[in-house]
Amino acid sequence: MVVVVLLAGIVYAGYRQAVGDPEAGQELSAAGYTLTVPDGWNPAPPGAAPVTVYGVPFAPVAQGPGYPCGNGSFSRGTVAGAQVAVPPGVGVEQAASAFARGAGEALYAGAAPQVAVGTPEPRDGGGTQVEATVRADGLGGCRATEATVLVVAEPRVTAGDGSTGAALLVIAGDTRGGPAAPEPLTRDALLGIAGTAAAAGS
Repeated sequence: MVVVVLLAGIVYAGYRQAVGDPEAGQELSAAGYTLTVPDGWNPAPPGAAPVTVYGVPFAPVAQGPGYPCGNGSFSRGTVAGAQVAVPPGVGVEQAASAFARGAGEALYAGAAPQVAVGTPEPRDGGGTQVEATVRADGLGGCRATEATVLVVAEPRVTAGDGSTGAALLVIAGDTRGGPAAPEPLTRDALLGIAGTAAAAGS
């Protein structure tokens, strides 16, 4: 397991990829980056609980369509980000892969998530993107049975001890299962959200 140290529990800038931008929706700005989410998504409300992955709190940025079920309330999608320190000798690509697995396990905790992590791919303009597929038991129809998790990672600074400061963004969403409404998302829609993320002012 990759061990990381929290540098700052804030969302960070620097993500870009040539994937179709959502034509409709709203642009969000936070801590140096902009991101466009489609209609039906909303900025994370003030005080929203972080997505904690391996002890690192990822600050929520946006949430997909929400719905009540059973005794809880759920969201079809999540965007959250953080800065981490990647230890010496560990690549940012390895860290992104580890966080893709950890995010899938954290976001679908309690639903017996099984996470399959793909191969890290370079992003246009720099950085890395990793895609993971999550399969879960659906919590009696309240949760997804399949989901896509994307982690984008970009190195920012190298410390004197050889560790690398990296900005990570998690974009995750249900792609199958759960209630009939709101409908599950599509993998292409999640890739499209990732494609809009860019450093502010670029």
